[in-house]
Amino acid sequence: MSQVIRAAVVAIIIVGFGCESPATLATRQAALPVDGGPCDWAPTALPEPHELDQPLPHVSPSAHASYECGGAPPIDGHGDVAVAVSGPRSTTVSVLSPDGGYLEGWGPAGVLTAMKDGFLIVDCTEYDGDQYGSLSVERWWPGESLRWSGATFDTCHAVPDVSGGATTLSADWPPHMGSHVRIRRFDERAQLTATIELFHSTPPCASWAATDANGDTLAIYGVPPACGEVIQWFDAEGDPLTSPSSTQDPRAGDLSTARFQPLIGGGFAVAKDGAWVGVLGSGDTETSDPPEWLRALRGVSLELAPGRAGYLVHGAVDAGPDAERVLLVGENGESCGSLDVPVAPGAWTVGADGSIATEEQRPTDGGVACGITIWPSVFR
Repeated sequence: MSQVIRAAVVAIIIVGFGCESPATLATRQAALPVDGGPCDWAPTALPEPHELDQPLPHVSPSAHASYECGGAPPIDGHGDVAVAVSGPRSTTVSVLSPDGGYLEGWGPAGVLTAMKDGFLIVDCTEYDGDQYGSLSVERWWPGESLRWSGATFDTCHAVPDVSGGATTLSADWPPHMGSHVRIRRFDERAQLTATIELFHSTPPCASWAATDANGDTLAIYGVPPACGEVIQWFDAEGDPLTSPSSTQDPRAGDLSTARFQPLIGGGFAVAKDGAWVGVLGSGDTETSDPPEWLRALRGVSLELAPGRAGYLVHGAVDAGPDAERVLLVGENGESCGSLDVPVAPGAWTVGADGSIATEEQRPTDGGVACGITIWPSVFR
């Protein structure tokens, strides 16, 4: 099966820093429109940032070279920051409070998504030599840890949901008896809500799945023995919404080679060769024409704005290597201005409450640390 290229569903970042200085609060309020119109979520400037440091492990003078920071960190709704650090053998995640206090740690990190209450971790761990791995999903919250695990697999991938849960796909062990390829849906509390078994074959055919804003799951998978590709929709309970259909779309061509971006009202925008060529609504197996505003955004990527109030458009304006100008577009394509972020494109993330975060490895008085910069409440 051709590799399905999907738009990254970014980790949800939510931050809630308690008190702000009068100057910071005034700056933040001045940056946000208050007219209540369709662009009331769109800011015009960034507030003052907050800084945090997570020191890297220090075993010897050269030990820092063995550790790397994991990129822009997710932050939950209570201001706790999850900082991933990759070491020689595994990745661990330290959870910091807004004042820098240590809370918890895991390893390895897997796919890490910040929730309103805590973090969701989906881990696909492969065991070298044993030809199998394990799938686990864990929600962490102070004083409470909920975990689902037990699946073994030959292949595995995980995608955070637009709604805050996760969609996983695994070809289960043992392959010599035939591989059960399953989609699993988890809610934001790491509870398994649906299991979809696509086929039983030896060896497994490649597959891909993602969930839209309505809670419906789109799957593209190969049917044995020839692994011919089909497309199919399933509802939140895992029941089929459609019968398997060909991935050959009259408008978008082969959907198995497309890039998919979740849309505010459900379904996905479909991109091929840098152009937005169609819209695949929930339950549709053929695309419809994209709206004119989306068709005009050639060579760019979209990201859902916090609260699904609109879209952040990346790549439309070149602001240089060390900054990014993001276009702000309303749900129906109306222009809501732009925002300049003093961070290299692709090196920052935005969360559900509108916080922007970035991270860099930098020297400190105590050695080397993952330096975290957070602009709180940028978007409403």
